[in-house]
Amino acid sequence: MSIDAGFTSIVAESDQDADPEWTVPVTLPYGEFYWRARAIDAAGNISDWSSSRRLIISFQKLPKYGAVTSVKRPTFEWVAVTGADNYRLIVDDDRSELYLYDVSGLIPVTTHTLPMANKFAVGTYYWKMEARVGGDWLETPWIPLTITP
Repeated sequence: MSIDAGFTSIVAESDQDADPEWTVPVTLPYGEFYWRARAIDAAGNISDWSSSRRLIISFQKLPKYGAVTSVKRPTFEWVAVTGADNYRLIVDDDRSELYLYDVSGLIPVTTHTLPMANKFAVGTYYWKMEARVGGDWLETPWIPLTITP
């Protein structure tokens, strides 16, 4: 596993023999990771690496990664984080520091529908969540969302 698709920053790896399943031996933070695999046959021949696959660890639920919708006031949904005393939803069109929509204090709910005054125009947006647990903020990766006519 790596934090980049080119596998220059490995966070976990395995040299297990004869087992098609593998559990990551470390606790990974919320974020985007990449994984790949290769096989070794009984004669010791090593295959090429598989194509890399993206793995996102997040408590975000809906809209799903890369969702496309014509709904201008989407509903965002997330999984409750154990011990969280605050949630923050952030939506932006370029992931800059000046967010288009930023709301905090979303406790104890795990859904939020964009208010009428903030409905989106056609375009691509990105959303992420933060959860405060024990004074620390846990942050998810940005998830793209496209609004169509």
